[in-house]
Amino acid sequence: HVMGYIGPISAEEYEEMADEGYGYQDYIGKSGVEAAYEDVLRGKSGKKLIEVDAARRELRTISERPPIDGTNVVLSIDLALQQQVADILKQYGAGSLNAAAAVMDVRTGELLADVSLPTYDNNIFSRAISEEQLNALLNDPGKPLVDHLIAEQYPPGSTFKTIVGLGALEEGVASPATTITSRGYITVENEFEQDVVYIYPDWAPLGALDFYGGVAMSSDVYFYYLAGGKPDEGFRGLGEDKVAEYARAFGLGSPTGIDIPGEAPGLVPDAEWKRETIGEPWVLGDTYNYGIGQGYVATTPLQMLDVAAAIANGGNLVTPRLVKQYQDSMGNPLNAVETEIRSELPVSAANLEIMRAAMRQSVTTGVARNAAAASVEVAGKTGTAEFGERHDDGKYDTHGWFIGFAPYDDPEIAVMVFVENGTGGNDASPAAAKIFDYYFSGADGSEPAPTGEPQPTDDSEPQDTGDAEPTLAPIPTPLPNITSAPAPIIVDTPTPTPEPTAAPEPTATLPPETLAPAAPAAARARREPP
Repeated sequence: HVMGYIGPISAEEYEEMADEGYGYQDYIGKSGVEAAYEDVLRGKSGKKLIEVDAARRELRTISERPPIDGTNVVLSIDLALQQQVADILKQYGAGSLNAAAAVMDVRTGELLADVSLPTYDNNIFSRAISEEQLNALLNDPGKPLVDHLIAEQYPPGSTFKTIVGLGALEEGVASPATTITSRGYITVENEFEQDVVYIYPDWAPLGALDFYGGVAMSSDVYFYYLAGGKPDEGFRGLGEDKVAEYARAFGLGSPTGIDIPGEAPGLVPDAEWKRETIGEPWVLGDTYNYGIGQGYVATTPLQMLDVAAAIANGGNLVTPRLVKQYQDSMGNPLNAVETEIRSELPVSAANLEIMRAAMRQSVTTGVARNAAAASVEVAGKTGTAEFGERHDDGKYDTHGWFIGFAPYDDPEIAVMVFVENGTGGNDASPAAAKIFDYYFSGADGSEPAPTGEPQPTDDSEPQDTGDAEPTLAPIPTPLPNITSAPAPIIVDTPTPTPEPTAAPEPTATLPPETLAPAAPAAARARREPP
């Protein structure tokens, strides 16, 4: 996906590019770096005008223009790291149709590893491809031709809480000392019918949490308050307009500008979007879902990597890139590609430091503890986002996310891991730990880490999430709940929700299906770009 491939120029392309010196038998870049840098890599053909006799023997040269070599490009990819990340992702994404992982230099935006699975052999497009080969690629449910890092949009789940939390700090909705008690759910009365009650569960009754604890334990209740507020308690939340404003400030809803084609913009919804697209008004429940990265919001994995990098580097939203230098045809350096800062986050340095500390706490004593690496201090945030249709057992498939950076005290790289069918705790975060360890120590993850290597598990027993130093025990599969539905419209007082069972990795939550009609297709978490 990074390099792309070249192929014969099509009739349509030749018609458009003939004036640029292309011939009908030329090969051109079709995807990836080969397509994005076609005009740089190609050079210019030479031309020779000669006089010939009747037998087409050359008599003399009338004019001649020598060919001009193309320019070489040097990629930012670390080949050894790229292979290691691919191997790690294959291990933890084995049960997924697709997966993506990337490593970025937080200071420059250079991508040191860029992996999308499944992949394909790009050499088959350099010649005539058989119909059988093409159909196999097009019909593969994993969509190997799609770069899942940049071209697919998914609900970001709890990784989105980093944006909501920073917005709440900046707008004065919350401070580090803001304490909210999670009893496992919140209830909201209907404004006009007091016997109608909306129930929004947390993934566990987590008790009293300050801001650091709310992020570290990824409490849904905490972020319901920060995003939508609690009107009956006089707690003012951000509201959907401010959540959308900060999401856009972090680059969501727009392409990052990475230097290869095919990037999707993501979706940052708001009241106007819902009214125009779905024909319904925005309600409080939409904001609650928004606050935990569910509902209508959708991002690419690369966008969430950029979010982590911006938090790590002090607030600069850098443009990701794959080419770092140009060289002449002899390999002599010409010029380096300069770092591009798209914008600066509207967040103070003090508030960014609070979020970094909360993300560090998530790795040391919170739900992201399986991201702890033996060789470096990691800060990060997990996410587990439900999607698709409900199974007969009442469960949903889940996407697993991790975003983070290291070293904590002087960030150098950001890491993002996404698995299409997995969890943040069991799959994405331990994969990230191995990536961090390899980058900072060269460890390939084949030997157990000194602190105890986390392994994927289906064990559903809850783990201790107290203040003691974690042992990096496997995190159980999250509790089943409905995802990506819009806020419920309840017509009867619901049956009380059972008290959730404690589990270290949260799943985005909505009220039980019996309390609300099924979400329209447009509202469900998207697995493909709209």
